[in-house]
Amino acid sequence: GAAKSVKLLTLVGKDLKIPLGKDFDDLSVGDVLAHDFDLDGLLLTNMDLSRTRPLTHESYRTHFAIPVLCMQIMRLCTGLEELTVGATLFEYAVFRNVWSAMRRTSDCSSLQNLRKCSLAPDVAKDVTDLELWVKFPRDWDAAMIMPLFASNMESVSAFLSLAPGSVSCQVGQPRQSWITHMNLHHYQDQTYELRQLLTATLNLRCFEYHAVVDWSGNEGPHVPEKDIGLEILYEALLIVGDTLEELVATQYYVSGDRSVEGGMERDHPLPDHHVENLQVLKRLRKLSLPYKSLLRRQARDASEREWHSVLPTTLHSLTLTNHLDENEWDYKPSWDDDSLSATFMTIRDWIALYTSEDDPSIFALRFDGIWDETFPARPWQEHMDRSCRDRHMRFSLEKPPWASFEGQWWPLT
Repeated sequence: GAAKSVKLLTLVGKDLKIPLGKDFDDLSVGDVLAHDFDLDGLLLTNMDLSRTRPLTHESYRTHFAIPVLCMQIMRLCTGLEELTVGATLFEYAVFRNVWSAMRRTSDCSSLQNLRKCSLAPDVAKDVTDLELWVKFPRDWDAAMIMPLFASNMESVSAFLSLAPGSVSCQVGQPRQSWITHMNLHHYQDQTYELRQLLTATLNLRCFEYHAVVDWSGNEGPHVPEKDIGLEILYEALLIVGDTLEELVATQYYVSGDRSVEGGMERDHPLPDHHVENLQVLKRLRKLSLPYKSLLRRQARDASEREWHSVLPTTLHSLTLTNHLDENEWDYKPSWDDDSLSATFMTIRDWIALYTSEDDPSIFALRFDGIWDETFPARPWQEHMDRSCRDRHMRFSLEKPPWASFEGQWWPLT
């Protein structure tokens, strides 16, 4: 009875210590399902999910029991509205299989009231913070995508590779998702089904898209001939042009070769393709993306651009970031360079054309991982703030804490 009153459930394990993909398939699924576990007794034992081999008898039974126990908990919580499941559980093939089948079985009663679902958030954090290289089990995407089609789902956060067939096999019935918010960490290594995913989520209003580019799968002379990174997002935006109201985009590089970390961007210096597709987002109000991507990687040659051919006139809030991975290592913007400042000024002036005193727009800059000496000086900050206020706009500037450097903000806090 008490389980039915549970509204929020979090199932997470320890931080990942080795690359994803080395799952527990050496544990027999048949044996797992055959055991009749004493759950009360199990909860009093050591639940450590260490991958030490060979497994002791106790840890062997624990590894057997964990995915089964978690599935039983979810089945009991029929009133569940918000669910978080860590990556550790998805490393068990038995958990992925049962989880993926839930919407096709009587277990779907556990999903009927679910509104918000976050899957493998720990992988997203580890990959972007530590540049981990990931190898997914073949059925990973099927497990991650399943909650999108729960009947009352509104918001999903997941880490996906969108490998060929991962989406189309789910929506081939055909099937439509009703979610309005999606936070997607997209691990890019070869080919992808982002267009198919957006086609299945035509009610999407808020979209966070984090491109995680596996350089080992995208390197070589063929790279300029294929879309990569945020180009994959831009190319697919036409599909959600009538619904999307908020868009956040970032990009990171990862590689199995630690010796080249931070240097991949020099191997792909071409302008981002399809960025002009932002203009088709007819209802877009809030946009956050790397400024080098918006400027097509020509920051000091973009001051003469016609922004109405790139950005929608509905835009009310624009945040420009430096979240292209190379900026955090070797790109040092010079704020004394008139052409770079002039580019930001032209963007500010374009936004001002569509703002009013009663409804001021927002222009923000957010720079991660740059040195204090490359952060805009106080006179530049003050000038930008005054010029925005003169145009009925609000200006903000942020440099989050990084390494030994303290954070800086404008307006001052």
